[in-house]
Amino acid sequence: LEAVSDDKLPGQIRNFFLTIINLAIMIALVSTGFILGDGENYSLIFLISLIALTPFWYISATHFKELTIDYKASPLTSILSHLWRAKTIREKNINKALAIDFLINFFYSLMIIYLPIYLHQHIGLPWATIGLIFAFMLLPFIILPSFLGILADKKLGEKEILSSGLIITGLACILISLINSPSSILWALVLLLSRIGISAVEGMKESFLFKQLTPGDAGILSISRNTRPLAYVIAPIIASLFLFFFDFKFIFIFLGLVMWFGLRYSLTLVDTR
Repeated sequence: LEAVSDDKLPGQIRNFFLTIINLAIMIALVSTGFILGDGENYSLIFLISLIALTPFWYISATHFKELTIDYKASPLTSILSHLWRAKTIREKNINKALAIDFLINFFYSLMIIYLPIYLHQHIGLPWATIGLIFAFMLLPFIILPSFLGILADKKLGEKEILSSGLIITGLACILISLINSPSSILWALVLLLSRIGISAVEGMKESFLFKQLTPGDAGILSISRNTRPLAYVIAPIIASLFLFFFDFKFIFIFLGLVMWFGLRYSLTLVDTR
């Protein structure tokens, strides 16, 4: 994607891809809510997921044969060592963007695991309602990315939007712990606020990171993509330890504080504009 993209429009291109990805997630959430209803037939969800993947196996096997890009790969240990000793502004910017990347995925990993459990078992919302709320909360991922990409490319840069997104996300996480009402409208609004924040953070991180990279930086991009599985390993371990000492709902206050910790990275970025 980096190799075939217009270097003048990285924010818009990356955020358009995020829009497509999150549109698929929104459709999946609505479908899952209706398939489950008030039941517990989770195996059906995995079967449908398998069927849904089939056409994409075909597409990836048959339509990417002509895509030949000469990547100048470097050993992962060499890249990590080089970034660890970052000296230039570009290298320091990349390090900060990777740290924010990890925090984004830390947010997703805890939300994906603990938010549905909290809403269903502690607040008492049925799965069908949760599916609709989750679909509604994803609207910012559909609406905001392209607009924010244009704004970052032509007006503001990423730093201000990214920092604002971290503040909003942290605030919304803390509100989740403070609300006990089973009102689906209230939960939809709070979760919408959280996704407005994190969609801004994710979109601006992608835009900023891609402005630092060239097609020869495939290794750095690989590190960025590996922050997701790393976060999905580390976050549940930390959360499990946290829940030994604190009530379930306080996990979201903890998550909000973690997101605010990200301001130490976003506010010190050397912006692209």
